[in-house]
Amino acid sequence: MELSVNERLGFAPSDKLLIIHVDDIGVCHSANRASFEALTKGAATSGSLMMPCPWAPEAVELAKQHPGVDLGVHATFTSERTLYRWGPLTSAPSFLDREGCFHRTSQEAAASGKPEEFEQELRAQIERALALGLRPTHIDSHMFTCITRPDFFEIYIRLGREYGLPPLIFRPESPGAADWLRASAPGYVAPDSRQLEKEGFILMDGCVNMTVGPVGEHLTSAERFAAYHQAIRRCVRGLNCLFVHMAFDDEETRAAMGEKPARSRFYDYQAVTDDKARKAIEQAGVKLINFGYVQRIFTR
Repeated sequence: MELSVNERLGFAPSDKLLIIHVDDIGVCHSANRASFEALTKGAATSGSLMMPCPWAPEAVELAKQHPGVDLGVHATFTSERTLYRWGPLTSAPSFLDREGCFHRTSQEAAASGKPEEFEQELRAQIERALALGLRPTHIDSHMFTCITRPDFFEIYIRLGREYGLPPLIFRPESPGAADWLRASAPGYVAPDSRQLEKEGFILMDGCVNMTVGPVGEHLTSAERFAAYHQAIRRCVRGLNCLFVHMAFDDEETRAAMGEKPARSRFYDYQAVTDDKARKAIEQAGVKLINFGYVQRIFTR
């Protein structure tokens, strides 16, 4: 009998496994500091770097100082902030806006982006991570641009296979995934779960996050703590992923992102690094893992 993903990972079929994933590392210095504290001292287990952003090299240096930290490449094709912007590592003219930066939304990127430029840029982002000395464990998609078109998605999973980096993919029926993707990436590609699993890809069974509202309106600090604990309890049997975004609520983050995003990212940092975080995980019977586990069975 074929083993389940849980069993291949070394767990019981009924276990609830959770990756607490820190997005947007490398976006700024404050995000790097908060993210690595959450990964080394808090409950966060994995994270991913935005390689086109100016603070990505610092994040890689921090990773070298903490070799046990599990990190991937956060495939980046958008630059969503008002004044703090970034662009591609390659020329990628079809992905540029009038300011010479990435478009602000994944919908704009999907409307104009050429697949050959998408592949060149994604490959360049992976190669830059490797050249700087990062040993990534996975790839995932900033603002879900990689799953907004079938051709983008095909390149995303193909390069994941080529580099031995499991791409983050949710089952379309994953609790929490469909609603979040509809709000964040209208027109997203619903993957053929059976076919992907036949090809050796590992899919997430559950998507949990700490935002509410049709467009992800942010919670207050007190609500964020409650939502974190509720999210842990929503984990299903199999693989789950909880997304968080870290930064300190300081002058740098406010200037780069704005007051509300700075406060929201600091609330995530507080929730994941609070002593009650691991207690909530234990009480829910959830077992923490990172993408390193998934990479081992993906490349085996």
